[in-house]
Parts: sequence; C-alpha cells; structure tokens
Amino acid sequence: MAWTSPMTAVDRDIWTSAQFNTHVRDNELETIVAKATAAGNYHVTTAANSLVERGASSAVVLTSETRSNTVYGDLTTVGPAVTVTTGTKALVFIGCEMLSDTAPNTPTVQTTTTYTSTGTATFQSDGTNRSDGMRMYQGYFDATNGNQYSMSLMPYATMVADLAGATVDLCEIFLDNSHWYQYSGGYAIVGTHAQTSLAGSHVYSQVTPDIAREFYTYGQAAYNATSVTIAERIRDGLATGFALGKGSTNSNFYYGYFVGGTSPKLRVTYTKPGTVGGYCVASFAVSGATTIAADDKWAIYMSGVTANNSNRWGVARLVTGLTAGSNTFTMKYAAGVTGATGTFRKREIVVLPL
Repeated sequence: MAWTSPMTAVDRDIWTSAQFNTHVRDNELETIVAKATAAGNYHVTTAANSLVERGASSAVVLTSETRSNTVYGDLTTVGPAVTVTTGTKALVFIGCEMLSDTAPNTPTVQTTTTYTSTGTATFQSDGTNRSDGMRMYQGYFDATNGNQYSMSLMPYATMVADLAGATVDLCEIFLDNSHWYQYSGGYAIVGTHAQTSLAGSHVYSQVTPDIAREFYTYGQAAYNATSVTIAERIRDGLATGFALGKGSTNSNFYYGYFVGGTSPKLRVTYTKPGTVGGYCVASFAVSGATTIAADDKWAIYMSGVTANNSNRWGVARLVTGLTAGSNTFTMKYAAGVTGATGTFRKREIVVLPL
C-alpha cells in the first residue's frame, strides 16, 4: 500500500467507495499512528511520502578480554553485535571500558629557558688573556691590545641535557652595552667557542666567528633574537658558549665592550617531540547488505593515563552510505602499538537504524 495525493473535492460530487478507500482510508493507513506496531519504536522516511517503522537495538558483553594485535579484529567473545534492517543511514553508539598495559603517549612540549653566563674573558688580538673577567671587549682601539675578542662560558652541560632531541625555535642573546666608540651604537659580532675554561691564552682560531650580528645602541641592555645556530651548536656538543668579535677590520666602528661576568645570557625556546606510548582502540564494522571495515575515524581512543589504569569511553557515529537491508554492526578492537596489550570490558553497542 502507498500514500496517494488526495483528490480535490467538488461541491455536490458523490464519492465512490473506491475514491473514499483510496484517498481517505488508505492514506490514513499510511500515517504514523496506523503504522505503529510496538511501543518504543519510531518512524523514518524511506522516500517521499513513505514511512517505515524502525526500532533501536543493542547488545552488551561484560567479559574482560585482551588483544595485542594492532589490526582491528575480534576478541575471544565476538562483538557485541546487532543486526537490524536499515535504510541508507544508521546512528551507532559504542561504549567500552579500556586500558593499555604500557605507558601512554607524551605530548610535544615547547619550553623557554634562560641560561646565565658562568664567566667571561677578553683576549688581545694574539690570544693573550686581558685578565678582565667583568668586561667583554670587541674590536680595535689601539695597537696594545689589537683587534680584540671575548668569550662567555655558558652552563653547556645543562644546555646539552635540556636541548637533547629538541628543535631550537628561537635563540635570544642578552648583552649590556657599556661603551661604543661610535656613540650611535654598533653591532655585536656573535660566534661560538668550545673552551671549557677561559683561563690563560686562547687564540682566535678557537672561535667560530661571525655567526650573527646584533645591533645595540650606546648603553643598551636588551635581549636580541639571534641565530638559532648559537644554541644548536651548544646542543650538539660543538660549543660551550658564545664569543664576541673580532671586528671585521681594525676600524673603530667595531670597537665597544659589554658587561661581563654573569650578565650575558642566552634565552632559548625549544620544542621536544612527544613519544609514542601505549594506547588501545575500539571501533565497529558493518557487514551484511553493506561492508564497512572498522576504522579509527569513529573509534574510541584510550591513552593519556598511567599504564593499567582503565577509563570508560563512548562515541556516537552517524553512518551514511549504507545499502538498505539487513546490516550487522559489530564492535572490533586493536592495540595501538606493537608490544602493547589492550584490555576491553563492559562493551556495548546501540544502533538506531534510519
């Protein structure tokens, strides 16, 4: 039986029994009230002017069982599963208490740390230590000291440990200028060195020079963003601190000095990637009139807690593209990583066919 578009009545027309049965009786039999057969069911449209009765279906498995395979599959007790008649859509709810026996993932973290110089020293052009640990000289002032350079020793062991495996996102250098020959300011010529002690003489060949140039006005004390190479070389064990100078020439344009000792600093922003730990997943597959494999796209995902601590999760999914007919919805399970075992219990599926 199907619904028929009602005829239009005309004054003084006499309806035949066939007309009444078609346009009144049969159409009323196509209404929700007429089609209702059981309490708790609902009706959905299958086409224009067409209704069909549907009913929700559910299944539960309380048994606690495990799976170590990283590919979706069944537990010893399959399911739970329900078979229902659907149209092209169904609303599916799944729930499960789950745990993984391995430590969870750790997140990617960005950190900013400030490292303070543990000491400084300035050297004459020939490498002779000027024995002034409270200033960092750069460039040429007179023939006595020549074209000078200086070194700052950083807490490199700490930096190596902190930056191990990290990507350096930003490196900032703090310098406190005391004097420039040119009152308009000048450029700190920044390099690195790999010395573990600044005592005694240190020839300029021990410096990896001119990695970056940072402008400071006369008397300015500030952080300047500088080349990440400075921090990367310390991270990689190639440097223990930074150096200033020499000047590119003997021009007094490069001559100046900064506060030494513990005044210089490096402020490093770096990102450490997270680690892949244990997790487990529960999803569902469709079989029967339609074949759809279990997929992470609609899975319950369990991670982020201490190993062997369980949580109960649920997810809802509107499944589209079904082939109308008898379809079976079955929960499937997988361990997240090789070597991990997921435990699953109190498993439940509810399907509302549409």
